[in-house]
Amino acid sequence: MKQQMLLSITLAAYCLAGTAMAQTCKTNISPSTDASQFIDLNEGYVLDVKTGLMWSKCVFGQNYVDGKCLGAPTSFNDWASALHSTIDINEHQLAGFDDWRLPNIKELASLVEYQCHSPAIRLSVFPETPSAGFWTNTPNPEFEQLGPIVRKGRIIDFSFGLDVLPQSNPQIYVRHVREAGI
Repeated sequence: MKQQMLLSITLAAYCLAGTAMAQTCKTNISPSTDASQFIDLNEGYVLDVKTGLMWSKCVFGQNYVDGKCLGAPTSFNDWASALHSTIDINEHQLAGFDDWRLPNIKELASLVEYQCHSPAIRLSVFPETPSAGFWTNTPNPEFEQLGPIVRKGRIIDFSFGLDVLPQSNPQIYVRHVREAGI
């Protein structure tokens, strides 16, 4: 019991510290993403030529203005609300498209830059990305038996780029994606 409590306190401290830390990159580790694979189309989205996916440059809730992501990102404390965020972004037709969605776990993991942490992503491509968890559209199999209402999704935590289970009342964000068939 004491070990569980100590682990919970340590994890909470790590999560709080992770949001306040500046990005750190190690030069003795090979990059996991190549800067040239991302083409900034200067309209609020980025084309990943390696995966064929188009990503929103900003986190949901931020506004793309003059090459910058401004404002506070919106966090979602449940998977259903995160999934419904696509309705809003598609109604507003980000970059003129109405087929944005949440990425699956493999797609979102393709953005992780393991050379860096806090956040583990190329900030030159995706500025103002919080060092925090991001929802995917991939269901968590541990919750499958509870049904679609209770079922929870998987997340990638960009503090270190890990696939982790969502905690209760988390501060988890969303980055939308679409197929690049422009």
